[in-house]
Amino acid sequence: MGVGSIPWTAMIQYASWYGLEKDVTEAFVDIMRAMDNAFIKYQSDNTATPKAST
Repeated sequence: MGVGSIPWTAMIQYASWYGLEKDVTEAFVDIMRAMDNAFIKYQSDNTATPKAST
């Protein structure tokens, strides 16, 4: 199974659960999205891919 993005709805539910205000929630989503994208790129760059035998 591959790595996927954190759903926006999950981030919004988290922010709501902890009572974050709208401006803080927007910043939280932006930061989480940036971290998520960096992690996905890292995983993609460091995942061993099978090489074709010659």
